[in-house]
This record gives sequence, structure tokens and C-alpha cells, in this order.
Amino acid sequence: MLNVNLSNDAPLEVKNLFTQWRREHVSSYAVNVVQKNERHIDIIDSRFESYPTKHHKVLGFLSWVLDPIENRREYTLHSRLIANKKFGRHNESHSSRTTHDLRKMAKWVRSYLHPFTLDEIARRTFSRIEAEVENWTNQPNQELERMFWSVDRSVFGREIIRLALLGVEIGPKDFTTIIKRGPPLVAEYEDRLSSTGVFKHVLINQDGTVAVSVKMDKQDDTVIELEEDKVFKLEAVYQSFSLCPVNIQQQVALLRLHDKEPDKDHTFLPRVGSKISDSEFWVIEQN
Repeated sequence: MLNVNLSNDAPLEVKNLFTQWRREHVSSYAVNVVQKNERHIDIIDSRFESYPTKHHKVLGFLSWVLDPIENRREYTLHSRLIANKKFGRHNESHSSRTTHDLRKMAKWVRSYLHPFTLDEIARRTFSRIEAEVENWTNQPNQELERMFWSVDRSVFGREIIRLALLGVEIGPKDFTTIIKRGPPLVAEYEDRLSSTGVFKHVLINQDGTVAVSVKMDKQDDTVIELEEDKVFKLEAVYQSFSLCPVNIQQQVALLRLHDKEPDKDHTFLPRVGSKISDSEFWVIEQN
């Protein structure tokens, strides 16, 4: 499905190019063709309008200038797939191709303006959920370290000697704090280390289907050579959210209630997951 929104000042040949592409375009998700100014058109994956920057949603863009030597328009297409291996790991950067020939440009549009794959979608926010879980896991240990470093070294030395010689009650106030709060922090840290779980990417599509992806195990014999650049594999597609496993339904429901502004990065819930947008989530499946 292709939504074309071009202004009256768009060149007729450009309008014809996108009209023809709309006839041929096959996708489960809408691609929006939006004219930004008189010489620039963005091609946008409509699933990610909530993202604050173009980097996350633009499949490519077409621009043109008048070539004074040739006395005709020169067209340039930018896309993440032009210089990169198709759907490879480094598709964040866009490269370009330029031509005067609209037939070439029509071919490039069909070749290089593919919607984002599930692997690309999951990969671009995976570092966020990893960092959130790591920060949460390390928080008790960091607090414990701060308590130790707050005690004067001479106090440590004198008390250690006293304990070794007498084995009596702890005296200094700072030591008392460590004795009381230290063991629970150690226990909490060890518990968090053992409960990080498996990260699962949940994408609720516009048609109501739900795609769940997980990070691939490179030791898995089922990972074929053609997929060597993929990081995530599709675990399942559910025809509706209500058909998802109960734990995923519950975790997504909690994340939806937790935060109303996902772009501010305050959506992480320990042992539950993180909300990326209203239709994209990371959930943590406990081991």
C-alpha cells in the first residue's frame, strides 16, 4: 500500500513515477510518499511516525535540481540499501544514486525503497533495553561500593584490627550502616544477576498482527549463510494481540500503563521490559 501526497508543483514525470510505483507496490504496511518542499520528497515507513527523528522512519528520499548543462532535471535517490548489503547490519547510513533518466530512477525506487525488516526494527533499539537492564542489575552493587568508599580508610583499619583482636560489636556508625544494609544489597545484586531473562521484541502491526522476534544464537545450525548479517529471527506471528502468549499480553499491558512519553526513555520496568512506542515493545521472558 502506497500513500502518495505530492503538491501541485511536483514535476509531472515525478508524479507519474510514483503513480506507476503505487500500481506495482506490494506491502502489508503503508509507505507514505510526502513532498517536503518543491525539490524534495520523503519516502516514510508509516509504522514509525511516532519516532522523533527522520533517521528512524525514512526509507529514503528523492530530490532534484536543474542541470544547466543538460538543461533538464537531475534526480538523486538516497536510501539505506544502496551501498549496503541488503538488510545488513549497517543500514543506518544512507547512500545515493544520481541520474537524468527517470526510467533508471523508477527501477532504483523499486529496488532500494523496501520497508524496514523485523531484524532492522529490533536491532536499532536493542542496545537501549540492554543498557536499561544492565543499569538496573548493577544498581545494588554500585550503592554498596558507594557505602564502602564513604568510610575513611583509617577508620577501616582501626576497626578491622579491633574486630580481629576482640571479635566484639561493631562500633563506628559508618560500619553499622554497612553491616545493616550491605548483606541485603549483595543478595539483591545476586538475584538481579540471575534474573535478566530473554529479550523479546514485540511489534504490533497496523493490521493487528503481532510479530515477536528474538536474538539469534549464532551456534544454531538453522542459521543459514544467507542470514549471516541478521541479528534477530522471527519467533512467531500472531493474528491478533489476544492470541499472544499470556505473559506477553500481561507485560505489554503493564508497559502501556507505565509511561505516556516513550521517547523520553523512562519506560523500563524491571523484569518486565521497555516501551519503545505505542506499537513497539521489548519484553523480558524470565528464565
